[in-house]
Amino acid sequence: MMNILKSCLNGSYSFTQTSKNSKNGNIFSTGISVFEPISTEKVRHTKKGSYILNGQEQEFFQVRYFVFKQGRVIMEKYEESLLHEFMIPDNDPSFPITLHHSHHCNDDIYNITLKILSPDEFQTEYRIKGPKKNEIIQSQYTRIHQ
Repeated sequence: MMNILKSCLNGSYSFTQTSKNSKNGNIFSTGISVFEPISTEKVRHTKKGSYILNGQEQEFFQVRYFVFKQGRVIMEKYEESLLHEFMIPDNDPSFPITLHHSHHCNDDIYNITLKILSPDEFQTEYRIKGPKKNEIIQSQYTRIHQ
C-alpha cells in the first residue's frame, strides 16, 4: 500500500477547493499542487491558488510535507511539525483508499479524510468544529499529465 501512496502523492495536480463556514459562506478556490520527493521517505507538497473574497481576488501559498513511515503517513506543517498522522491498514490495497485522522487543537476538533480514488485523482475533506469554528473544506485533486 505504501508504494501506491507514494506514487499518488507525486507529481503535479490541479485542484478545486470549497470552504464552507458560517463566517464567510462558501469560498471556491482553484490552483496547482506539486508533490516533490525530497528523500525516499519525504515529499514536499507545495500548494498555490486563488479565490474571490468580497469581490477581490486573493492568492494563497502553502507548504506541507508527507513523511512515509512503517505503517503510517505523517503530514507535517511547513516548519516540519506534526499536523496529521494516518495509520495505513494492512489489507490488500484497492481503490478507493480512504485514510482518516482526528485531533484536538485547543477547543477545536479537526477531522481529515484523505480519499485516493485512482493513481491520478484524490480528495481531502477537513471538518473543523469548535466554539468559534464550524467549517468544512473539501478539495479535489486531478493529476496534470505532461
